[in-house]
Amino acid sequence: MTSKQQPPAFPVPATNSPLYDDLSARMRGLNVGPPSGPPPGWAGGFNLPISTLSQHDPYLSQNRVPGRPQPNTTSGGYTPPDRHGSPAEMTPAPAMPVPSPYLPSSSDPALPSINQSTKPSRRSSTPRPIPSSSADPASPAPKRPAARRRSTATDAPESQCAGTTKAGKRCTRVVKNVPPISMYVDSLGSDGMVERYCHQHRGEMMAQTGYFSKKSGVGMIEFSEWISEDLQEDTQVLLKTAMEQPVSASDTPGQIYCFQILNKSTPDHVHFKVGRSNNFIRRTGEWNRQCVSHEQILRGVWPEDPTISTLKGRMGGEGKKAPYCHRLEKLIHIELADRANNPRGEAANGASTSRKGKIKAEDAKMSGKVCECGIIHKEIFTFPKATGSAKEQEWQDIVFPVMRLWGRFVENCL
Repeated sequence: MTSKQQPPAFPVPATNSPLYDDLSARMRGLNVGPPSGPPPGWAGGFNLPISTLSQHDPYLSQNRVPGRPQPNTTSGGYTPPDRHGSPAEMTPAPAMPVPSPYLPSSSDPALPSINQSTKPSRRSSTPRPIPSSSADPASPAPKRPAARRRSTATDAPESQCAGTTKAGKRCTRVVKNVPPISMYVDSLGSDGMVERYCHQHRGEMMAQTGYFSKKSGVGMIEFSEWISEDLQEDTQVLLKTAMEQPVSASDTPGQIYCFQILNKSTPDHVHFKVGRSNNFIRRTGEWNRQCVSHEQILRGVWPEDPTISTLKGRMGGEGKKAPYCHRLEKLIHIELADRANNPRGEAANGASTSRKGKIKAEDAKMSGKVCECGIIHKEIFTFPKATGSAKEQEWQDIVFPVMRLWGRFVENCL
């Protein structure tokens, strides 16, 4: 007696698919049962040997490589031998071919040559090596380039000519910086550097006898009234240039002072410090504190003031001030530099007098050299001591007349 089929508990859509009971009956009809025993080489689970699987799969049986070892499925790393061959008969699998890298040919015009060096990119991903302190002590450390110092006319052996050509351009000739100017007046603050001129422009300037002042009511200024003929041509040209050159707006009134430096190491020479200041009393005190190696004694001031005492501690009053103090100092320094380098009259006789132990004029100079106090002094003019009737008269006969001459020129002509 057949049992009556029960309807499902939930509604089933009307399809052509077989019902659940029909599928169960078909599965039971397959008559598939467990094998009688594990096949050789079976390690459990679903890791069946490929030889067993190839019996049921035609693809594996046709593409099976004879003698290939089976994968290691044991815990001890032992690979069971294939039943179709012993381990001694197994041959290794052929190696996979490795493609060789492509190298461009040097004859290929479309590609760069492999030997051609290429310029590295501006930014590189390779970090720069950091120098460590444990570097080889034998290898010398890289030297830094020496700092370039701005050269001045004092240390530069040559300068460009300051003249102007007929085309309105500056002359390109080079002129040597020679004494006396290079030792004393190459750096004068805001008044600028001292110009140099080649032989052609120097000759043109020497031929001119004067110029017209820009100051109203002065008229033409004759160079011969102010410049002595016994000065060198270079000195005369520099004085003419300083006389005619327009005055700077920053040139302020001040005083020109002069004190004598008593240097016992140069008994045959006398030294004068000539400078400018807006308060010569304060400047004298500064010198006394800066240089304690030599005593300094005030000789005079321009504008001249007979009431000013030269005794320290009694220098009272501010005194008068001269106009355009920077230009005045420049004119005085240019002429004193020539006269200190080329002594005249009795001073020249004193310089030429030869006696044992006398110091040479070049060694006796103090300007531009390191003093015993450790400071390099400037604007110190050294003269050989005069003999005869001019003895001890260097201030009255040389220095003060130059200060008075150019003091009057600046006051009356500029």
